[in-house]
Amino acid sequence: MKKVLILLLIFASLFSYSQELQKGVVINAVSCEQNPDQTYALYLPSFYDASKKWPAVFVFEPAARGPLPVTKFQEGAEALGYIIISSNNSRNGSWDLAFDAGDAMFADAFARFNIDIDRVYTSGFSGGSRVASAIASLTGKIRGVIACGAGFATVPDYQLSNNSKVLYASVVGNQDMNYQEHRELANELDKKQVTNTRIIFNAGHQWPQSVYLKEALYWMELQNFKKQQKVSEQFSVERAFSLTKSRADSMLTHGDYVSAHATYLQLLNDYDALIDLKDVNDAITQIEEIKDYKKQSRQKEKIDKLEMEQRQLIGEAFTELYYTKLKVEEDAGLRDMTWWQNKIDYYKKLSRRDDFQMANMARRILNSIWARCAESSFNYINNKDYETAMVLTKVWLYAEPNNWARWNMAKILANMDDAAFFDYLQEIVSGPTQLTKQSILKEEAFKNYLDDQKMKAILDQLN
Repeated sequence: MKKVLILLLIFASLFSYSQELQKGVVINAVSCEQNPDQTYALYLPSFYDASKKWPAVFVFEPAARGPLPVTKFQEGAEALGYIIISSNNSRNGSWDLAFDAGDAMFADAFARFNIDIDRVYTSGFSGGSRVASAIASLTGKIRGVIACGAGFATVPDYQLSNNSKVLYASVVGNQDMNYQEHRELANELDKKQVTNTRIIFNAGHQWPQSVYLKEALYWMELQNFKKQQKVSEQFSVERAFSLTKSRADSMLTHGDYVSAHATYLQLLNDYDALIDLKDVNDAITQIEEIKDYKKQSRQKEKIDKLEMEQRQLIGEAFTELYYTKLKVEEDAGLRDMTWWQNKIDYYKKLSRRDDFQMANMARRILNSIWARCAESSFNYINNKDYETAMVLTKVWLYAEPNNWARWNMAKILANMDDAAFFDYLQEIVSGPTQLTKQSILKEEAFKNYLDDQKMKAILDQLN
């Protein structure tokens, strides 16, 4: 894969396609001419001109929902003149699948569009973020990574090396289960002398809102500007500054003094000698005089330690679950479903605390529980170990009772020939849902039940 991508980046401009694609709108699916099974969502700036070179972001979405991140990048892409290209094939679970999608996107995009080879970026969310970083590491041809909701993969070759020239912007919610990972990664990148920043927003494990992706693009442009490298004609130092300062000001207004303080310090580092920083210095002085700032700083250290201890405990519990499948004798000293329910109830109670630092920690742990249940259950389904997948999904449903979990349980039970799966499908269709009739008809687990009257009744409720 490494050699293929390098060749594509160097030589793709030798080829060209004549097809005209609409500008200024999100195109949900563009077929790769040399590999029609691969498609990507696309955004071309409304002022795209094929006679000029353009920066581009190649995006990897963990559930192959290409148009979703393109829509979120659209505002920043239009403001700065970026092409956004997001795979409809890459998804969590297979590096080969992700790399094949990357190869196809790079080949097609460089053939179709006049992309500036020195301004190629990658981005992704969750597992897609790990793919984005891996491609930057493997190719040596990526200018920057916008990593949302996850950091590096565990494979050393997929991680940025010391003194890497890749710019790295992590964008993560303060309730994301990977929040601490991003915090530790920032320290690691500082030691490696890799230019990086963290953009923190108030949410869980999800694609960031458009304004934060726009801020990330402006930060990339700022680093190029400071190195006297090429930037977009539309770039403005003042606009880049205002985006980050607005986020810091919002943190200060909402009483998150530790995060606000850290963000103002980042502004001092990024804009020294570029902007009048009196207001930033005044804000830092103001925060340092607030009694609650010192209290929050001490609390943060305690919470970081407590969170790592709780994550270790939960990790041990998952290892035990895989072995016991929660079938434990009362006096065996092992964790059963009641233990999991009690722990989840405890974290849910903490998540409602007025202390936002403690509440966010609890939400991060809750998110880590259901996300690990989801990922592990998918793997067990693929291996046809439906019993373990069912136990994991029970815990998932207790931690986060959403339609995704219900759908997963329905598939598991159908594969086990347990008619209780109808109850989960009915629960999904009885409320707001994105489930379609076609989704059920295409699902292999339900193929033997399509003539059942209960299934017909469920299908009648869907479009």
